[in-house]
Amino acid sequence: MAVSHLAASRWTQALGQLLIIHIHIDPLLFAVPWHPVRVVHNLILAKLLLHLSALAAIKPDSVAALSEYQLDYSVSVTTILKDVEMNISISHGPETKLAEHFTEAKEREWVKLRRIAEVALG
Repeated sequence: MAVSHLAASRWTQALGQLLIIHIHIDPLLFAVPWHPVRVVHNLILAKLLLHLSALAAIKPDSVAALSEYQLDYSVSVTTILKDVEMNISISHGPETKLAEHFTEAKEREWVKLRRIAEVALG
């Protein structure tokens, strides 16, 4: 369901679905934090939060419905990315395509987060 919301740019619904998966479903179905499905779900959630943080900085109207929740994107993304970083080599192996993709993407994401923080702090 979250994928269809993402494809249709329904950010609030996608975030809601992914948070339900992250908080309520994955811990029950995949008890260990390094389960491959759980790691991938966390990576998708982190990417969505990063995308929303960029939208909030450059097109606030597109994520206005989320403003009432006062999300701290940088803390949320950082926390989830750290979780993915700790578990991806266990779940998928340190030299897999996903691990390589994550390492490359992580560097890009940190640059984006720093840029967003600079804009937000003025």
